[in-house]
Amino acid sequence: MPDTERLVGITFAKQFPNPAEPLRGLFVAEQVRATASRVDWRIVAPVPWAPAWLARMLGKPYVRGDGSFDEIPVARPRYPVLPARLLFTAVAPAMALASRRAFAESAEAGAAFVHAHDIYPSGAAVRRLATPVRLPVVLTVHGSDLYSNLVRPRWEAEVRASIAAAAAIVCVSAALARDVVLLAGADPARVVVIPDTYDVARFAFTERPDRSGRPLRLVTVGRLVPVKGHDVLIRALAHAVRAGLDATLEVVGGGPDRDALE
Repeated sequence: MPDTERLVGITFAKQFPNPAEPLRGLFVAEQVRATASRVDWRIVAPVPWAPAWLARMLGKPYVRGDGSFDEIPVARPRYPVLPARLLFTAVAPAMALASRRAFAESAEAGAAFVHAHDIYPSGAAVRRLATPVRLPVVLTVHGSDLYSNLVRPRWEAEVRASIAAAAAIVCVSAALARDVVLLAGADPARVVVIPDTYDVARFAFTERPDRSGRPLRLVTVGRLVPVKGHDVLIRALAHAVRAGLDATLEVVGGGPDRDALE
């Protein structure tokens, strides 16, 4: 494709790798990498702010300064946030205010659209930034950003407003696309399903040698939060073991459910 047909786009995501969290939002970074041949990206990746001493005391990462990814500039505006979703409805406005300068500079570079990852708070922040300059928003919904933000009326109002403002809504599964329509009022004509993918060269099926006499080893990797359903998996394994299956399960991850799961 000739360079004259390339698009300029903004990726806006709080889930994006940074020096303190190199694996944070790696799926967003890989998407940027995979589409860089067609889009000249500008990346705005807001990060939560707390004083360095408080971050150390709480065991939280401390991120400061802009950076780059594959020679693409990455702006990291810092916004204040409280733990445990305290004053959660203030997060999107705070994120938008902190990101205003970086977003404006990216838009002035000729951006044709902005791609926001998650409905709230990133999508809600982008709604506040993109609407005044009439920049189309592509909103990717990942799952928990829908379901966990419908439990309170003010959170749900933000979800619905961001869904309504998006020019296109990308969902990672057909079930999620259905729920975005049913639960958040999305226009079905603007919803598209683009499933998560993987590198077949790195994750190819391989025949394993005979494992007779050895237990089946199962491994699950993910954040330990209710929506992931690790408790269901553990109970199911218990039933299978009682029925005679010789198997072990290794759970890899951290999160608020860790103690309960253990």
